[in-house]
Amino acid sequence: MTSFLFQKDIIKLISLGMALSLSLTHANEATSQGLWQDKKTNLIWNVCSMGQTYSGQSCKGHPQKLTFEQAIHAIRQLNAQSFAGYSDWRLPSVTEIASIRLCTSNVLREDTNKNLKISGMMITTYAPNSRNTGYRAVAISCDFNSAAPAIQQRIFHRNTTPIDAGFWTGSHTTSVKDSDQFGWGMHFGGGLIYFTSKTSPSYVRIVRGGKQQSNNN
Repeated sequence: MTSFLFQKDIIKLISLGMALSLSLTHANEATSQGLWQDKKTNLIWNVCSMGQTYSGQSCKGHPQKLTFEQAIHAIRQLNAQSFAGYSDWRLPSVTEIASIRLCTSNVLREDTNKNLKISGMMITTYAPNSRNTGYRAVAISCDFNSAAPAIQQRIFHRNTTPIDAGFWTGSHTTSVKDSDQFGWGMHFGGGLIYFTSKTSPSYVRIVRGGKQQSNNN
């Protein structure tokens, strides 16, 4: 399933403003358990991706791609085992995972001829596709000149953030038919916010704490 944003959801993203492009200017180092707390959001992140283990100052092993259902099941298992001493791990919301995105060029690119600029961001408008069968998809992502992966690599090391696929969020879309079958994600190759079929394997980065966003955020 190709990754798209649709009109009803883009309105919600517009209202979030700079929450979609925060940078980690006051990052703290990971703990001995491989956890990192963002003092801006109070979120506590596992610096390793699902499938990896923290050893010393780095993550060992390879990140694992899972379907959405598999990701939820794996997180439930971690909570049952009180992973790192906590039992409230979850998938981040789309705004939460966007808070760790780092666009080095500090610009978001546009996909259509018209755009709406908000707080330095570029959010595309809609135009009918060439067959007039619907609206053209839009994407919010880092500028082409941004470094990849689009994340603070001092905290989330490069081997924890593959760029061949995206990362799941716990958010869902309400804009398409059978919307419960689609979920939001973040592709750190270009900082792309997208949604895709929940059966499409993606990577998993877990979080806890903070003020949990609603499912539509």
